[in-house]
Amino acid sequence: MPFVVRILILLTPILFISCANPNHNEIERIEKIEKNILRDQKILESINTEYVENLLKLARFNLSKLEEKSLDSISVELIYFEYRDYLNCINDMNEFIPKNRELQQAMNLNIKQLQNIKMDYIQTKQLRLDLNKHLKNEIYIINTTSKAIQELAQSIGNKTVEFDSLNKIMEQVIYE
Repeated sequence: MPFVVRILILLTPILFISCANPNHNEIERIEKIEKNILRDQKILESINTEYVENLLKLARFNLSKLEEKSLDSISVELIYFEYRDYLNCINDMNEFIPKNRELQQAMNLNIKQLQNIKMDYIQTKQLRLDLNKHLKNEIYIINTTSKAIQELAQSIGNKTVEFDSLNKIMEQVIYE
């Protein structure tokens, strides 16, 4: 039997049940949101926190080497702005790993809440207008989490590029 036919056979009862359910619009809405959550999960999984941790170890090492080095006033003046930017970059990167964990926990909670609401819609034979407020709130929370995930991924990308650039300057000063 062709794959498409098997899929249709499997999905027909599900489609019939969801269309027969008076809450099928909300169920379909939830299923669209679940697809967005999957996308966000992939983004979170693609964030390489180990790479960020390694950059932070390198930064600590270079900062200790920089402190050991006796710099003349011209060198200090030359690196002042880069040093400040370097420290700011490192501080920003230090926040990424806990933020990533926090977003993963929020995502897991969002998934659980959404699944509970979906099951409430599915298991009832009556229109559940009382759940609409909860669904609306959960969608708002999920969208807020999604935006934070996308911002974190973008920030990590930007900061690692900035770090690489600033780190080269710091290493030039350290090893000159």
